[in-house]
Amino acid sequence: MPAFWLMGHAVFAVLLAIVMIALTIVLFLYKTGRAGNDFLLFHPEGFDVGRARQGFRIAWTDIAQVRAGEISGNAATLLWFTDAAAVARSASDSSPQAFEKLAKQFTACRKWQGCDWYVLTALYGLDAVLLAKAIERYRSDPGTHAELAPQKSLA
Repeated sequence: MPAFWLMGHAVFAVLLAIVMIALTIVLFLYKTGRAGNDFLLFHPEGFDVGRARQGFRIAWTDIAQVRAGEISGNAATLLWFTDAAAVARSASDSSPQAFEKLAKQFTACRKWQGCDWYVLTALYGLDAVLLAKAIERYRSDPGTHAELAPQKSLA
């Protein structure tokens, strides 16, 4: 057998090993809850932002302003809070460290992006304008909150 033919198999084996290691890492991250857990959940009191390690709740009354915009060329819904500290205190992990971490994230976001928080809507398969309109509707009209309550089953 020619030497270049054996070398081709070695290269293929190395590439296959790299792909297998990468897939193992991705699978591990998903199984341990460190990746792929982001969600938005609307309910009568506000909406929850779920993330891999920590989530938080944004009450409708804590939203001062919302609008569609763009972050680094990506469609986003931009949020400004009436009280960012109150939102930070709503962290799913109620430790002081979680509060401080979330408060720092809000401060950094305000400094670099000009808003308290933003949602990159492509991550959720949503349209930024429609999400902003929905949040604005629930923020400005408390009578609409009942629409978000769990519905009774017909069964």
